[in-house]
Amino acid sequence: MLPAYFKLTIKNSGDNQLDFSTDGANNTFTVKGYGVKLDGTFGAQETLFADPTADLASNAFLDAASEINNSSNQYIGYWCTAELLTDANDADGQVDIFLQWSNDKAAAATYVSDAGDYDGDQDLVFVGQVRHTATASEDRHSNFFLTAPIA
Repeated sequence: MLPAYFKLTIKNSGDNQLDFSTDGANNTFTVKGYGVKLDGTFGAQETLFADPTADLASNAFLDAASEINNSSNQYIGYWCTAELLTDANDADGQVDIFLQWSNDKAAAATYVSDAGDYDGDQDLVFVGQVRHTATASEDRHSNFFLTAPIA
């Protein structure tokens, strides 16, 4: 089962900044998903990562603006689609998607990204990515299944 409270974090693994703020009308990134219960039923579609309002520099991380509350639904996973729409790709690259959860099992609690020695490349759980190429305009989509990591 997924944690009671979690959020997604993205990383721009490309060589160029993604202009979500300065050119937000033409550059967006979202992750939407359907929660899945143990009996195989699905919940309604949810936005798990909303379109960023800040530019994302090369090799920089950005946490989702809000956490997902899974405490009552208790989904075991999410069928997800990530979408990157851009008109300004000057280089090949990718947006990596990571999972982190509340260390306190509570809402608005402490996350791994709050740690003083936080290093997203080492501390987060990789769950998917959207690749893009150096083109003037590109829309890329990627499917992935979000589930709790197995130790």
